[in-house]
Amino acid sequence: MSARFGLMTMSVWAAACSAEPPPAEPPKPQIPAALHGCWELRQEPDEEHPNGLSEVLQVKADRIIIDAEGVDRQVGTIELVQRLTSTLFDGRIAGHDEQGRFTMATELELDPEGAPPGTLLLREGDAGSYHFTRCSAASAAAQRFSLAIATSGRQDDPRPAPCGPDGNCGDFLYRSEFRGARVLAGAELPKQFDARLKLHTPYISNYVLALIVERLADGTLIVRRQAGFNGRTGIACFNAPDEWPVDWKPEQMAAVRYERGDLCVFDKSQIDPHAPKD
Repeated sequence: MSARFGLMTMSVWAAACSAEPPPAEPPKPQIPAALHGCWELRQEPDEEHPNGLSEVLQVKADRIIIDAEGVDRQVGTIELVQRLTSTLFDGRIAGHDEQGRFTMATELELDPEGAPPGTLLLREGDAGSYHFTRCSAASAAAQRFSLAIATSGRQDDPRPAPCGPDGNCGDFLYRSEFRGARVLAGAELPKQFDARLKLHTPYISNYVLALIVERLADGTLIVRRQAGFNGRTGIACFNAPDEWPVDWKPEQMAAVRYERGDLCVFDKSQIDPHAPKD
């Protein structure tokens, strides 16, 4: 009995030793590093584009992000790679919206033939091609800001806040938790993040807020502007007189608009059908 058990143990041991580890997954293809960064397109009105073109393109290793006037933010990820060089991505980068999947780029090329040095060519297949240049100092600096919608969480660790632009003092900068973040324009944010938030006292409930968040030089985040949504209209506007001014104006798009000079955010999910009417 013991001999048979020993043979069985040896067989199991031998099988375990002979089993090879599963092969490692090959690295996912990435957009060449020379193409990464902030790019912009500024085109005066013409016959094809009566309103001109104004776009900011962010190129990451595995995705591209486009903020363009008149449409909401588009985020595209790599679906197909046909050819890669140090200055070329040839394949397909696609995004998804309520209507389904759409192609954002079939090719990205740095310094294409016939274009000025420092040009990034973005091809959209049948939709045409566009030449981007590196972001201006103002556009690049604006990438430290994010316009987002997020739900507030806890607030703790209060620290005295500087007096506001109107001389209002006595507020605190709380370490605040936010979740479910959705970025509409500017730099990316994680779905959940902590940021310093100016309040007089902590919130008594959790609220969905429109935020302008700044990433400081040390990497920490601070909420520069905050606004609650009007339940009747689904609109939040940054018009509180004592909030910090922000030298940044995101592109006007479906969810971002300007009303009487104030930056406003529209989110149809914040419309409350039971909200009292005027």
